[in-house]
Amino acid sequence: MGERLDVVVPTYNSSRTLHKCLICVTKHIRVNRLIVVDKFSNDRTVEIARSFDAEVIQDKGNIGQARALGISLVSTPRFLFVDDDVYVNRKWYDALKTFADKLEREDKPWGSIGGLNIPTWEPYRSYISEIYSKRVYPLHPERILTSGALINTIAAKGFKCDSPIYEDFLLGVYMTRKGYPCYIINAKVEHDNAGNPKGLFGKYYRTFRNASWAGAGLRKYEGKPIWKLALAVPWFTLKAPLKYKRLVFTLQLGWFWGAINMKKYLEPKR
Repeated sequence: MGERLDVVVPTYNSSRTLHKCLICVTKHIRVNRLIVVDKFSNDRTVEIARSFDAEVIQDKGNIGQARALGISLVSTPRFLFVDDDVYVNRKWYDALKTFADKLEREDKPWGSIGGLNIPTWEPYRSYISEIYSKRVYPLHPERILTSGALINTIAAKGFKCDSPIYEDFLLGVYMTRKGYPCYIINAKVEHDNAGNPKGLFGKYYRTFRNASWAGAGLRKYEGKPIWKLALAVPWFTLKAPLKYKRLVFTLQLGWFWGAINMKKYLEPKR
């Protein structure tokens, strides 16, 4: 199965998805150390993690601090970040590894190689899949997808972060400025990001909340002006196909709402 990798999984009350997440990790990845950085969950998260022989480190820090702590603990030349609601597969990992191997054969530096997160619920799944299908890969983003990414350890070491949002953007900037560019390639994983709410309304509400945190990050760290985010709500909603209008409106409104309420969304989201 190839090289052994440390795998870092940040968690907080993750029992709904963690078991399936770790089944996928241990099935498809040759794990060296499974490192779970947990924010003192009060459900079965720690019990589930330990059933997979994970090293559980409990810390009260936010998600940015959890990622930085995870980076400080890894010892393999490459490692994986996998979020607790992401279900990896062998094809995804092979694609990331092959791309990293190619860069290294060509003596090209790299910091992170991520794939594409595919939501598990409709119509979000179809909408995102259509967007991804129109892009030309690899992409060179500053905001990497730490929810599922192969990381070059030497590029990430030394990263410090105390932000509860947009920590993936800050890590991408950190590695890029050190001379290690980041990539996104066309390799897909499932992202069970709808959460626990029952019914379509609950899923749309969770999507709005997640978009709000992203909107706060867009304003604080990428400097997106509020007026642009405001105009984007009607503009992209009108442009969207009828079957996606409600979803696009929810996403755009969430980004705008997060931007105008930035201080609120700078509080820990987990």
